[in-house]
Amino acid sequence: MKLSVIGEKIENINETLEDFLRNSNSTAAILCEMSGEILTSQGDYTGLDTTTIASLAAGSFATTKGIANLLGEREFSLLFHQGKATNIFISNIESYAILIIVFSNDAVLGVVKQTSYDSRKKLVEVFQAIERQSKGKKPEKPIIVKEEKPQEKKKDKTFDFDSLTIDDIDDLF
Repeated sequence: MKLSVIGEKIENINETLEDFLRNSNSTAAILCEMSGEILTSQGDYTGLDTTTIASLAAGSFATTKGIANLLGEREFSLLFHQGKATNIFISNIESYAILIIVFSNDAVLGVVKQTSYDSRKKLVEVFQAIERQSKGKKPEKPIIVKEEKPQEKKKDKTFDFDSLTIDDIDDLF
């Protein structure tokens, strides 16, 4: 979803990110398109190359989706990378965007995860409203983001690389 389509809803998105940062004790939040293009960012991202972080996070998310498919999953909706002093938590906002959270060891991972879940629900509602507005439809009851449950593992699941097309690879990015 392009920034030009978001328009006046950017304030709602920024408020949601600011609330998230305050409630989770996180340092910075970056919201980007699935392609890695930054939609908005909040918090203290001094010294962070947000453009590169967003691009790499989107690529990592796309790569992880391929791994999930090989394991019989549709996708993995959360990624977490722990550093010595800085951590990053990456989550999809359904198919609308990717939320990248940077936090120090002062923040508790469980709080970051739960607070991001609550923020994701709010962001999905905002993106759904934007989508309806751009299509000229009346507001409908929002779809609630549900905690994803592990699916039953499928045995002997193999990936047919011979049927993989360039379009399939492009769809990852």
